[in-house]
Amino acid sequence: MRRIDRGPWPVDGAGNPKKFHPYGKAKADLSGRLGEYCNYCERPGDLHVEHVVPRSHRPDLEDEWSNFLFGCRNCNSIKKNRNTSRDGYIWPDRDDTQAAFEYFPDGIVRVRIDLPGSVRTKAAKLFDLVGLGRLPINDQGAKDPRWRKRREVWRQAEIARRKFEEGADIDLVIMLARAVGFWSVWMTVFANDEILVGVALMERDEFDPFVLPELVETSLDVLPVEPPRVSRRLHSLSLQEDRADEFTGKILCGNAGAGRASGLSCPYATVNLFMKRRALEKMLRERGWKLLRHRGRHDIRTDGGLEEAVPRHTEINERLVRAVLRRAKKASAT
Repeated sequence: MRRIDRGPWPVDGAGNPKKFHPYGKAKADLSGRLGEYCNYCERPGDLHVEHVVPRSHRPDLEDEWSNFLFGCRNCNSIKKNRNTSRDGYIWPDRDDTQAAFEYFPDGIVRVRIDLPGSVRTKAAKLFDLVGLGRLPINDQGAKDPRWRKRREVWRQAEIARRKFEEGADIDLVIMLARAVGFWSVWMTVFANDEILVGVALMERDEFDPFVLPELVETSLDVLPVEPPRVSRRLHSLSLQEDRADEFTGKILCGNAGAGRASGLSCPYATVNLFMKRRALEKMLRERGWKLLRHRGRHDIRTDGGLEEAVPRHTEINERLVRAVLRRAKKASAT
């Protein structure tokens, strides 16, 4: 379940906070901020403005921006007004829900068993609240298409990965992922793969990566008028390891769509870190990893036993760099 950030309360042309009465008026702004995907099951389309805390329990939050999410027909109708507050649950606009669930090839979703006890309890409550585990074999979920859609998308993602490894353009993969949705399926199928370079799109805290039609890369020398919001992920980096000075930053900012920044004002930008491929290769050589062969768009390196694929890009996304180095370090220690 993708973690999202709907951003601050939208304003009109005069800079005044928009009024969302009736609350359905929020749909355009939610779409511009979050993309047209269910914020619970990640299914595209057929969406409704959903109240995190049901309006029947908190009528004062009926038109409150911070209480809006997108829910598909199934998630919305199953959730109904069964929760009386946010307490006791994890939520995609507040918690790291993308680390709470596991996705499998057969379309099944499960709560991760390695979560801390209290977190697992809250994740399980949200899981049940929106019926994320419903299957067609159950009478209750016989007409629920979410399981079938997840399974279909998994197969599409596997085919896309094979095509990508054979040399297909990464942009085509991302375009397909945008079209069919189910972000967590794609991130599972492509885990630790070169697509994470292109999925700098998918690492954004402010807006759904799938609905950014274009990105503008600007040098850190040309800062926006408003300082960009730095991805929260960057604050957790251990800058004492893996030669953090080898990383360079790029500002990625949305350049289209309602409610997004334009030009260099870019108030909803995110800073992404990259490392030169040569620097990564040098670090791997120092750890005893040598070039074994070329494969598609990857160089396959080995320590004599295990193999590691390194993308042949001039610059490599920081998350992928760290994943490669962690695996190389772990292999050297065994």
